[in-house]
Amino acid sequence: MATDKTAYWLDIADYDLDTAEAMHQTGRWLYVAFMCHQVIKKTLTCSPHRPADRLSTKQNNCSNG
Repeated sequence: MATDKTAYWLDIADYDLDTAEAMHQTGRWLYVAFMCHQVIKKTLTCSPHRPADRLSTKQNNCSNG
């Protein structure tokens, strides 16, 4: 079950993926790559299988307040 913070980050990742798709349709490849990178980063940050000690920054840590 997702926590509120996990749901928040996954919602943003979904929005970023929609943005990547829009950029893909217009041929803006650099932005497609950047947004896909953001999706992966945000999804992995909130993964329950990722050790908390490997989270790089507080702003990306779903378990910190």
